[in-house]
Amino acid sequence: REIMNDENTLEIIEQARRKVHETVDRRFDDLITLVQGGEYEIESDFELSLCDRPTYFKGKKPISVIYPDNTEFETPTWKKVAKQLLNECAGDAVMYDRLHRLCGNVSGRDRVLLSESADGMNSPICFADGMYFESKFDTETLLHVITKRIFDQIGYDYSGIRLKVYDPALIIAAEEQAQQPECDEQGFGMQMS
Repeated sequence: REIMNDENTLEIIEQARRKVHETVDRRFDDLITLVQGGEYEIESDFELSLCDRPTYFKGKKPISVIYPDNTEFETPTWKKVAKQLLNECAGDAVMYDRLHRLCGNVSGRDRVLLSESADGMNSPICFADGMYFESKFDTETLLHVITKRIFDQIGYDYSGIRLKVYDPALIIAAEEQAQQPECDEQGFGMQMS
């Protein structure tokens, strides 16, 4: 894929760098606070790039899709994430045409995944006029099909798209930690406050 060397691309890269640094700094600050015996609030929501490995999204719940211009669309389910991503892609006339030509040519083991008809699909999403996507997949496969089998095939640049997600496991762990009795310095018994 050809990367354009322009101000906009460089700014997107710098924004991503700042975001990663902020996240890493926050996580290390939380760890230091925890080691020093303090309390901190676990952040359960965070952003991942659509370019990240689809496995990173396993077990996470979606909140929203965020585009390079910081436009954000609420997407509380993975099915809504898929529809939003494909709808945005199809909103560009050139991409719409490329998607249309790809219809009927992206197949799974048992069914067509991108088509001009919902026939034969288990859980079709109509994302643009006359185009349907099969959405009955686990999170990892859904994102892999959209990015690698569709977006890459038509040359759609999704490098600046981020997904805001949360990890239910972190919320459960924080709630369990909050319910544990406090221990004294040696780790025995309850501490009186």
